[in-house]
Amino acid sequence: HPTRPWLLVSGNGFAHVVDVTDRRRVADLSFGQHMYVVRWSPDGTMVAGNGGRGLLVKAVDPDGTVRPVFEFGEPDLQQRAVAWHRDNQRLAALTFKGPAWIVDRTGQRPTLRIEHAGGGNAPEFQPNGDLLAIGAGLAHADDFTIRHRYSLPGQVDAMAWNHAGSRVAIALRGRPAQFDATGTLRAMHDQPADVLAFAWSPDDRSLAMISGNGMVEVRDAATWTLLRTELNARPGADGLAIDWSPDGRWLAIARRTSCVALLDCTTPHPLRPLQSQQGQLQFYGGVQWHPDGRQLALSMRTTTRVLDAETGVGAPAGSNTWALRWSPDGLRRAHWQNPEVVVTNADGTEQRATFANDLDTRKESVRLTWRADSAALLISCRERLWSWTTGQPPRALTWPHSGIEAMDFARTGDVACVVAGGNLCLLDTTRDQVLLACAAPNTQAVQWSHDGRWIACAVHDARYAIEVRDARTLRVQRELLGLEGNPVDVSWQVGDHRLAAAAHGGVCLWDPQSGALAGRLVDAALATWVAFAPDGRQLAVMDDRGAVMVYDARAGRH
Repeated sequence: HPTRPWLLVSGNGFAHVVDVTDRRRVADLSFGQHMYVVRWSPDGTMVAGNGGRGLLVKAVDPDGTVRPVFEFGEPDLQQRAVAWHRDNQRLAALTFKGPAWIVDRTGQRPTLRIEHAGGGNAPEFQPNGDLLAIGAGLAHADDFTIRHRYSLPGQVDAMAWNHAGSRVAIALRGRPAQFDATGTLRAMHDQPADVLAFAWSPDDRSLAMISGNGMVEVRDAATWTLLRTELNARPGADGLAIDWSPDGRWLAIARRTSCVALLDCTTPHPLRPLQSQQGQLQFYGGVQWHPDGRQLALSMRTTTRVLDAETGVGAPAGSNTWALRWSPDGLRRAHWQNPEVVVTNADGTEQRATFANDLDTRKESVRLTWRADSAALLISCRERLWSWTTGQPPRALTWPHSGIEAMDFARTGDVACVVAGGNLCLLDTTRDQVLLACAAPNTQAVQWSHDGRWIACAVHDARYAIEVRDARTLRVQRELLGLEGNPVDVSWQVGDHRLAAAAHGGVCLWDPQSGALAGRLVDAALATWVAFAPDGRQLAVMDDRGAVMVYDARAGRH
């Protein structure tokens, strides 16, 4: 926002205004199913959105009230980018098919149109309003004629004017270049490659970029010296955006994984997650300790690896494996290998169960949980559940709910807690009977305490809380607070002396009996999974890139 500490975030069908000081959602804007970009007006009173319905403008009052201003759309017209003129009256819009428009917000029809805009992810008005940068060149904002064509033509992937209006940064086939206001090339750089978006610092001395290789770079605009670099996402990430706060302190970074993070440019601190806009971070199969504490299994999006917990050295656990889970006695391991669940015994022999016609072949949908006696495995996929006992074929369980989100076996017996369809259920897997159920909306992860008395639930809502529920009644007995983002995983320490939770803002540890916050791992940003070692002395944390850090659970160091 031009003056307030507000950040505008948009995605498929949603747009939110978030106060970055307290992470409070100020306003919700709906622009339709397909939304490509939203932008503040220069005076900060309106938001323009551009998507499948056309160009929409809404007013946002200081108290968060949202009011429609006007809508411009016509059949088969899908704009993909929008820019405000500094007069707060005119907007430029670019279509998929190439034409660009200038629309007067006081009218219902476009005032100017250019048929061959030359592509580019966004048109950009020069700060003084005289020129409009588009893929074909620099057009005059009054009559839309091309006044200057770029001296080095090429496919334009991103563009941004500096605040003085003297330079426009353009990504030509992904390579960053700087042109002056006459379209003359002033600088061309080989690094970084595959630039997706630019942002100039308020003093125009620095230029921030996000690249397709997942890196955020801040460079001196004159010398191209690298000032700051941050790994923002996994290699090959796309759909990224970046913006600089008006005071120059924060860089706001948005990612395809739905997480918005802030980078403090005045300190060496790492990214600070702001909030998740659509739900969980990118789903991973998680991290699990071997019962002997010497190995870690990492089930990531593209591979499963087994690491030495001391050295971090490891190797893939096999091709096309997913959701590797060791049995509690450490003698077996189970994993999903499309289209089978495979159990490998200590002697190397295997048991296989094929689910070709039952399980969703997308591995992200499959979850595996061992019973405490290591004699049975609970298998879930979306709304279906199976119990697989050693020496017997898998047995389908009757399940009244849909959308299984999480599950965990009790430390003794045949009862499992299962989260599905906004409900938390206790399921007797032997008798195939739901023993108890309660509403538990937005619960993302569950884990049973070692003594069997409690169930910890990671709840994805504005409280940023962990609910500790009585395992006999499923009633909430305590809320654990202190997280700086939505929790996505929980883990009990042996003896139940500590409870850890991974969240978009780091990892917290509590005394579950008193509810007191016992520690915080601030450098474990964007954590997605957390697991105490079997002896309780170490804590493994996986972030959304698949990187794992092992901490001393007592000292909080890794």
